[in-house]
Amino acid sequence: MGYRVYFYDPNPGIEHLFLPFFYRIRRGEQVESCLENSYKSLTSAALSGIYDGMVSTSWNCSGVHNQIWMLRYLTGAEYSWSGQGPDLDEFKEKYFKNYYGPDCVDLPELYLLLNKGSYYYMDTFERKVWHWGVVGKTHLPDLPRDDVEYDPYWNAEYKEMVERSRAMLPRMDRVINICKTNLELKVKHSYDFELFSRIAELFAHTCRTYLALSELENAITEAHRKHFSSNQTAYRAFERAERTIVENLAEREKIFAQIKATWEKTQLPRGMSTPEKKYFHARDQQRNFANRRPDMSFMICDEQLLDLEGYLEKLREYMEWYKKTYL
Repeated sequence: MGYRVYFYDPNPGIEHLFLPFFYRIRRGEQVESCLENSYKSLTSAALSGIYDGMVSTSWNCSGVHNQIWMLRYLTGAEYSWSGQGPDLDEFKEKYFKNYYGPDCVDLPELYLLLNKGSYYYMDTFERKVWHWGVVGKTHLPDLPRDDVEYDPYWNAEYKEMVERSRAMLPRMDRVINICKTNLELKVKHSYDFELFSRIAELFAHTCRTYLALSELENAITEAHRKHFSSNQTAYRAFERAERTIVENLAEREKIFAQIKATWEKTQLPRGMSTPEKKYFHARDQQRNFANRRPDMSFMICDEQLLDLEGYLEKLREYMEWYKKTYL
């Protein structure tokens, strides 16, 4: 006689995000939480008497570190056991205190802020374009033309994203501070807070990239306006634009290196080959967010596609021409 098993795979609509957080967000409004959805599904299955067991699966292939799925694993275990209580508020409190220890602080706030950061992150650059086919690709500002001919458009086109980025930055700073506090308190499973910190740093870097692109256009616009009154001032504005790009690229490299090092404390390098077997990478039938790249660079490949490096090279060529012609 075969067993009847209930497969628990909650939140299929947001499996590409970094964390299985509490809330789904649609059109800027909070709707039914993931835990509420899981609670309803699991308790009804457990109480039905139809199933003999439950298997909880995860989407590790989507890039989420396996450790971050603990909330969903324990949710499945809690509510599939008997289909009876506790209610969701009690469960969340029990989860945080039992899993991280009685000294942990500000965990509901941490999860909610990272939830908001996840949705922000997925709205940036080409991530939604690639995953859902939604139009929303971010472009780079224009380069100056000819005799510092320039018509700024970027800040007007991406005003909403710049404002969202500016508002998200202090939230990610708060996440990092909460993680730091819990690490100092030496709570249980402290490695989770290293992972959370790295994710928040990636989201914060994404914010700063939009702000950097905004400043980049502002600097070139200033060079355009100062060209006929002060060539020295115009050139200094070009130098400011150059520094903005250089600093952003350096930050990206640093953040990515830290993420990779933190992930690989407990996992083998993603896409690793061995002398006996070469890693095989191929797209699956679904548009899996992390499967765009064989390694961890899926986290930053949208920024790489911007080709800020190529933009910097062209800007420097223009600056060299400007220096020889006007200074």
